[in-house]
Amino acid sequence: KGGVGACQTGYGTAGDMDSLHHSLHSCAIIHPWTPSCTRAALTTLREVLAHSLPLYVSVFGLPALTRLRLSSSTTMMRSLDSFARTDLLAVLRNSLQSSAFLSTHAGGYIALSCILSRLLAAFRRGRSSSSIRTISSSN
Repeated sequence: KGGVGACQTGYGTAGDMDSLHHSLHSCAIIHPWTPSCTRAALTTLREVLAHSLPLYVSVFGLPALTRLRLSSSTTMMRSLDSFARTDLLAVLRNSLQSSAFLSTHAGGYIALSCILSRLLAAFRRGRSSSSIRTISSSN
């Protein structure tokens, strides 16, 4: 059935009002490709890392290549050696750092959204049952 655990157990039937409520206000909107919150966060982290790393290598690598000056053969060898030691390591470090930040941000967004959705659903469910008890006890 739907409700708080619907992300892990499935989306319920079409006539189930809990699953309808779940799919409209919960993590099913954020990761419709899988009912598992953990799998969605980890898959997103992996996919964003795989797609962003080549992008950031080009973003940081092209300016480094433009700084490489090829004037004569002796200075070219010195320039290539210096490029390999300093600029190439900086390109790799900056690319990995930026890719890790972006992928962690994307995976963390999904994880945090699912956690907040579950907490709010549990709070909403607990609050509605306590307000019913309060109304029935006051009569």
